[in-house]
Amino acid sequence: MILSFVFFFAVIFVLAFITYKGIEFYPFSSFPMFSNYLEKEQIKIYRILLKNDLGQVEWWNPRFDRYQIYIGSELKKCYSTLDSQIVNRAIINLNKKKILRFVHEMIICDNVNDFKIDTFEIIERKKTENCIVEVTVDVFRLEELLK
Repeated sequence: MILSFVFFFAVIFVLAFITYKGIEFYPFSSFPMFSNYLEKEQIKIYRILLKNDLGQVEWWNPRFDRYQIYIGSELKKCYSTLDSQIVNRAIINLNKKKILRFVHEMIICDNVNDFKIDTFEIIERKKTENCIVEVTVDVFRLEELLK
């Protein structure tokens, strides 16, 4: 009986201490995967815009929505690790080209409307105070990707 009271008060003490200090201590605090708060400025979405040689544009919309989410998250990884070292930039550029080659293969498999692609544009969308801003981050010509 006394042991159960000691255990109960020890748990209460640990919870009170963690609450007071505001630290993460997993079994006694919320799991960080679900408790991180994102500011509007932190949320960035990457989409791919397709252009043909006539100047027509079309958003890349694959048959399966998961592909768009997957490609967007892979591009986000590339741009979040971007730094000033030339070697890292070259590796990241190769990763972006690999991702766009994969997108091109999927477009060839899914191409129903015969949209002839000339250029891939990587667009970054982010939310500001009043609106959503779209910025062209990179432009790749199809000949570059197929080399």
